[in-house]
This record gives sequence, structure tokens and C-alpha cells, in this order.
Amino acid sequence: MKPGEFTLKAGKMSASLADLGAEESAARLWEVAGFVGSCPLKSVAELAKKIGATSPETGGQGEKADLVGAALLAAARLLETGGGAKAFITDLKSLGEAFAKPALRGATLSQIRIALERLAPPPPPLEGVRTELVIAYLHRFEAALGEPDFHDVFAELKVNKQMRQVEIAALASAFMSKGPAKERRDSALLRILGRHQNLESIAGRNKAGRAAA
Repeated sequence: MKPGEFTLKAGKMSASLADLGAEESAARLWEVAGFVGSCPLKSVAELAKKIGATSPETGGQGEKADLVGAALLAAARLLETGGGAKAFITDLKSLGEAFAKPALRGATLSQIRIALERLAPPPPPLEGVRTELVIAYLHRFEAALGEPDFHDVFAELKVNKQMRQVEIAALASAFMSKGPAKERRDSALLRILGRHQNLESIAGRNKAGRAAA
């Protein structure tokens, strides 16, 4: 399953759990929805493998990996009894098992995210592309993802004449996934913004669901 599709399903399930009064499970599933939604990989299965290969720091404040793993596995079991979507259940299990690994015990989701970023290679040099500009914006967007500051960085990018079409296309490929060989500037910008808007949409639905409860 693609990360975006998983994020939508996890967000909906989080809202349903909140309606049922399972606040802790709802909160953990919501945290995972945001975590997966910010992932630039092509599938949740790929993300689960990379999580299992990380060696994050442990300790500190934040949602703990072992508790998140247990919540995901419990959610998978709940859906199995109700005949939920098999692909979603499989990804819940894969992520749950990855987060529950002994090597991640005590690590927070933020620490795992940092460890994943260390595993990710920098964008390869491309002919005619000033990679240093791409990497600088990539780091700023990753840091602001899901936060109001993201829109400030995006507005700056849109009017930055130093960033040509080739740099913005390369940025979109690094931030989201590889795009068309000659992606247009406006299309690349929409893909960059789309990753952030996906997280905002999930946050809005989750907030509305809790308010209705």
C-alpha cells in the first residue's frame, strides 16, 4: 500500500477509535498516520523494512516505538475480526512488528525519523542541476513538514528565481517520489505542497472527529 493511502485509512480508524473512547489507541494510530504520511518512500512495506534497519537513539519525550507497535498490532487484530481490508491489515502488522523490535525499545517516533533520514542518501548530482540548492530546500521542507511554517518556505520557493525548473523538479523527486523526466515547474510545486496538505487533511479530520465525540 502507498503511504498516502495508508495515512488516510489510519486517520479514519484513529477517529473511529476516538469515538469509541479508546483515546490512547486513537492517539497512537494518529501519530503513525502522520509518521507514514511524511514518508517519501513508495510503499509502507519498504518503510517497515527501513524502520527495522535503523539504530536510533533512545530515551526522551515522545511516543515510544514499542507502545506504537503494540497499538498497531492490536488494530490489525481488531480489523481481522471485522473483515477489514487485507492490504491495510498487512501493513499494520508489518509496521507494528518493525516498531516492536527490541532494538527500538525506548526510542521515540521522532528519534526513528531522524535515524531514517540518516539512512537516506542525498539526491544524486544531476547534470545541470545545482544540487546544493535542492538539498538546502529539502532539509527546510522536511523540518517544517506538518507545521504552519511549511507554507512560509513554500511561498519563498515559488518566488525564488534562483530555483529553476530543473532544481524544483529535482526537489519534488527527492521530497516526494521520482516524477516525469521533464516535469513542469507548476506540477513539481503541486507535488511538493501535496505531501504537506495530505498531513493537514488528516489532522483536520481527526480533530473534527474528536470534537464531534
